[in-house]
Amino acid sequence: MCTAITLKDKLNNYYFGRTMDFSYELSPSIFFSPRNYIWQNSDSSKIINKYCFLGIGQNISKVIFTEGMNEKGISVVALYFPNYTVYDSNNNSQRHKIESLDMVNFLLGNCSNVEEAFMLLKNTCIIGVKDNITNSFAPLHWIIADKSNKCLVVENTKDGLHISSNPIGVLINHTKYISFMDLQTLTYYFKTYSNKNICYIKMAGELIRNNKFIELGNLSDLNKFHLLKDI
Repeated sequence: MCTAITLKDKLNNYYFGRTMDFSYELSPSIFFSPRNYIWQNSDSSKIINKYCFLGIGQNISKVIFTEGMNEKGISVVALYFPNYTVYDSNNNSQRHKIESLDMVNFLLGNCSNVEEAFMLLKNTCIIGVKDNITNSFAPLHWIIADKSNKCLVVENTKDGLHISSNPIGVLINHTKYISFMDLQTLTYYFKTYSNKNICYIKMAGELIRNNKFIELGNLSDLNKFHLLKDI
């Protein structure tokens, strides 16, 4: 199960990391994208990235990034989100269209902080495209964090685009982040289950195996609940 986590230590150093657990064989590389890099969007328009970034990805006719960090200290990770992801229709002309596989590139190249990412995503239509590894419309959701340790989760489901503040700083596969929005309930489960090897909690009508989520949430510091405000 892929997992992403943000950390900030007592010296205000910022860390962002992820695991990659995937059933398909990958050949990832580290890529550098310079400032003013020009790439073509799905609607044939050209996008010019404002910022340079380092990212990990794979060249499958074009480079697809799974994670990275840009020069402004914003990080983005894509994780699998099966059974929940429903991408927008390509016929929706009201918002700027971005392919799901280009989201990491798009956000790292054009955002300097979480607030900018939020404003950009509000006007973005995420279009699903097939990748050449799985030959499927990869179901994805994304976690975005900046050097101030603010964090967002982006999920496109059957009821639309959700951009959620994430004070926990953790995201895992196969689980809707929007199921974890009751902070009082979360605080109870963090305190109750943080020392157990396996825990099952029922929230928002779902039975979810959350040991990893809760353990990493404790590690990333529960005090974030008192420091962050929703955008």
